[in-house]
Amino acid sequence: MLAVSVMLSRVLGFVREAVLANRVGAGVEMDAYRTAFQIPDLLNYFLAGGALSIAFIPMYVRMRGRDGEAAALESHHEFVLFQFFGKCSQKSIVFFVQHPGQ
Repeated sequence: MLAVSVMLSRVLGFVREAVLANRVGAGVEMDAYRTAFQIPDLLNYFLAGGALSIAFIPMYVRMRGRDGEAAALESHHEFVLFQFFGKCSQKSIVFFVQHPGQ
């Protein structure tokens, strides 16, 4: 069931992009839309795609049982910050490659 929902999400996302490209085209408006859509799309990827539940949740539960709630929460904060700064770095690199000299 999870795989079907992920596949349906991908297909609907493709349809959404095709409709937006047809209606809006390339420009400032489309760039603003894509920029605003990055965080919800990233959360959907982690949660619906299973990456978070496969990689992080078992580690969090094991650490919580072994080291306590505070250590597990600290690990969670480090994981979120790592993801955030990794995405920011990735976006910065892509921006500077696409817009040299700015």
